[in-house]
Amino acid sequence: MSERIGIAIAGLNGAVASTVVAGVELIRRGLAEPVGLLTEDPAVRKLASLASLDDFVFAGWDPRLETELQAATRNDVVGTVQLKPVAPALRKLRAWPARWSAAAVRRDIAAFQCKHRLARVIVIALTPTEPVGRPGPSAIYARGAIEAGCPFINFTPNVADELPALRALAGKRGVPLAGKDGKTGQTMMKSVLAPAFRSRGLRVEGWFSTNLLGNEDGRTLNDPAAHRAKEKCKSDLLDQMLGYPVKPHTVQINYYPPRGDNKEAWDNIDLVGFLGKRMALKINFLCRDSILAAPLVIDLVRWMDLAARRGARGPQEWLGFYFKAPYSTGKQPVENGLMEQYRALLEHVRRFVR
Repeated sequence: MSERIGIAIAGLNGAVASTVVAGVELIRRGLAEPVGLLTEDPAVRKLASLASLDDFVFAGWDPRLETELQAATRNDVVGTVQLKPVAPALRKLRAWPARWSAAAVRRDIAAFQCKHRLARVIVIALTPTEPVGRPGPSAIYARGAIEAGCPFINFTPNVADELPALRALAGKRGVPLAGKDGKTGQTMMKSVLAPAFRSRGLRVEGWFSTNLLGNEDGRTLNDPAAHRAKEKCKSDLLDQMLGYPVKPHTVQINYYPPRGDNKEAWDNIDLVGFLGKRMALKINFLCRDSILAAPLVIDLVRWMDLAARRGARGPQEWLGFYFKAPYSTGKQPVENGLMEQYRALLEHVRRFVR
């Protein structure tokens, strides 16, 4: 008999969350293909028994208190035509009030678990980017989740479960943690290209990155304090992958409302090759921000459910494949190259299920 898995999302009415919920509803009705889900790859599913999308039960917090249909319509990622067949299900799901204490978060989780007879609840932070260096709402949800014994995923660049006291509590309570800041478009490309340049001995002389983004995330990142938090997560991995500091390495995020969720990411990379000859590579990635993020969130829910069933606790380094700033226990250097992270994930799962 399958187990029902609760997914409690902080930021339920945001673009990524509403895309996740609508996407799962469409896929489990056979109205969309699970493109982008590593956990739907037949080779991966042979390695481990993973939760079915049919067993997912969604809930979560948001200050807007919208139904998920209202949120999905407002965010305009999926589109009204594709949403139509799942509109009744989305209309039934309304966000809980945002919480400002861990105790309130715990009470919501307990009520959710009891109402739906859930085997586990996994909590995910999809909250807006907060000013760098200061704990905010994300840390409250992290604390509430850990105190409730729930696996916690920090898909944001915010200070959340990496606070030392929360890490210690997660270890004591046997809670697995994953984060931070989902690696979706431009940073995913960096984590592919930088190891390729290094393996061929091409020296990166400078890397200029800019983004045009018109969704809620873009508006939030218009705040310089929030921008610095995101910029740090997007920037730090490059030097590690190349093995030397790149100066200049510029990262810009520009709020441009006409684009909505359809992000445009530009990269200019200046290279030095044999005999000191200079070259350049230019990339223009016209991507859909929440469409790239949503399958990563679904994958992470499944992996964290597996981790919980296997008794894992604390930072799950093997899930670095999904993050810009992967958590580390400090036992080995952080790996940011995408293919190395992919291999590490699969090897960890093989060991997990032996």
